[in-house]
Amino acid sequence: MLMRAGLLTAVLLAIAGMSAPAQTSLTGLVVDTDGGAAVAGASARLVDAAGRIKRFANTKADGVFRLPVPAGSDSMTVQVAKMGYAVAEFPVSGLNLSDTLRVTLHTQAIHCLLYTSDAADDRIS
Repeated sequence: MLMRAGLLTAVLLAIAGMSAPAQTSLTGLVVDTDGGAAVAGASARLVDAAGRIKRFANTKADGVFRLPVPAGSDSMTVQVAKMGYAVAEFPVSGLNLSDTLRVTLHTQAIHCLLYTSDAADDRIS
């Protein structure tokens, strides 16, 4: 019985000694080119080389986001996007994660075609 307790203690100590891979957060401030106003509701995404989103965060009313960045993300890209703006991209390897990333989004025209129909107008007389 004492031997089992010792083995259990050794296993628990080994598990406690294991640490999760290091992770940090990237803090960013998103503003627009028209006067530098904060952009609320923008999406900050950590994207791998295949274009898969690994982590994401949205900006708050003050334009600030905090994006989790796990260890080993150097080959990934941070993308910041919002409808009506061009996407901004930054390679993680070129960022200092201890500094706040200032992202300026440039407005971009949205082109769309909207077709509506009134069923009454489509009747055959």
